[in-house]
Amino acid sequence: MADDLIPPSSMFFLLIVLISGGFPPPQFQVRAQQPYGKEIDDCTNNHNSSSMLGYFCNTGSSPSSCQSFLTFTPSSPYANVSSIAALLGADAASLAAANNVELDATLGKGTTMLVPATCGCTATAEGTFYQHDATYVARPGDTLQSIATRTFQGLTTCQALQAQGLHGAPLESLAAGERLAVPLRCACPSAAQAAAGFRFLVSYLVAEYDQVSSVAAWLGVHVDAVTAANELRPPYTIYPSTTLLIPVDDQPNVSRIIQAPPPSGPGKKRGDHVGVYIGVAVAAAVAVAAIASGGAFLALKARRKRAAAVLAAGELPKKHEKGLVSFVAARRHRKIGQ
Repeated sequence: MADDLIPPSSMFFLLIVLISGGFPPPQFQVRAQQPYGKEIDDCTNNHNSSSMLGYFCNTGSSPSSCQSFLTFTPSSPYANVSSIAALLGADAASLAAANNVELDATLGKGTTMLVPATCGCTATAEGTFYQHDATYVARPGDTLQSIATRTFQGLTTCQALQAQGLHGAPLESLAAGERLAVPLRCACPSAAQAAAGFRFLVSYLVAEYDQVSSVAAWLGVHVDAVTAANELRPPYTIYPSTTLLIPVDDQPNVSRIIQAPPPSGPGKKRGDHVGVYIGVAVAAAVAVAAIASGGAFLALKARRKRAAAVLAAGELPKKHEKGLVSFVAARRHRKIGQ
């Protein structure tokens, strides 16, 4: 889980939301595209109202099909262009070109790939959803949950797999070798988004340390456009293995997202800062102690110098005379004893 702090640029937007009772103002409502879905573990319920079965087609206000983009992180056994293209039902040549790599390239660990995908509006028994169709042959030990969140990393859901892959059959009916229809999550811009200049929607896979603001920054999009596109409400909490729709005005530049920031970036867990805070506190305490010790030493030294100067001049205020005489006598006694 990644808890996103509200950026200063969004404070005005948040103020309006709070004043209006929690609903986006009209200028952002017209851009709202799809509800954000996070119920990836609740496979026995459809959660259709939160788009777990797929992003909804905007009948009459959006195209029936469009060019879209998915993101994907290579991992064995899907670590090269051809295997990723085969898994996601993508064209290998287009995949290589979109990521500025050779057709036979093997991708490094931690790389984020852009996957061009034709997104179409598909009618199902549960409703009409945008999706890019892929297929998958189940392996021994597979479950709908593992296929959705591990193999496809969140580009589909267990709910959508049951509805379209198993045609509503019980989850436990999945068998090794079974060929599943896999609806991948994509969407087309609404009429309002198109009017605002957005040409594509990227189905961005949320990683562990991601925040809405950092994802928007990587793709060069204002955070308000992202929160509106996903109908997010403050505090904009997002979760790994889910998709976040990012509206972009041009084909996304893979160089912006090819390597996600390390955990020390904006999305680092709060607990990971504790060591830093403790270290800073200890260093500050040591510095204060050193300064205090040094100050005490200098004060004592200055006091002794003043006492010696007064004694040499033969001038001694009455109220200090007794103490100073005792102090000088004590010093002479120590010298004699030495």
